[in-house]
Amino acid sequence: MHGLGAGAHTVGVAQCQFFVDRLYNFLGTGLPDPALSTTYLATLKSLCPNTTGDTTNVALDDGSEFKFDTSYFINIQKGKGLLRIDQELGSDATTSGKVNSFAGAGSAFSSTFTTSMVAMGRIGVLTNGTVRSTC
Repeated sequence: MHGLGAGAHTVGVAQCQFFVDRLYNFLGTGLPDPALSTTYLATLKSLCPNTTGDTTNVALDDGSEFKFDTSYFINIQKGKGLLRIDQELGSDATTSGKVNSFAGAGSAFSSTFTTSMVAMGRIGVLTNGTVRSTC
């Protein structure tokens, strides 16, 4: 399930400062991230100026930020993944099939997410600064 823990991004917000580079200077190109839909890009630019440190909050899951549902995956399919890692889930060969599956079946997402969260809860917290080699 590489990276799909990001499905938790179906709820919440992120500050402009964490993704503004995608809007104005993606990977140092001086251009926006081509993976963003043009209409979503325009919306984001209206919310986030081309400045550093902007703490304006933007919904992680456009149109459904307060609801735990599958619209996060549908948004990824539409080029509306707010954070770069979110959008990359839809284009990565190892995760795109799951994005498509979860976008079409809410029960598949809920079941997989529940299983993943239980597994993560069993990992245990490291407090001594040790880096975990196996998760």
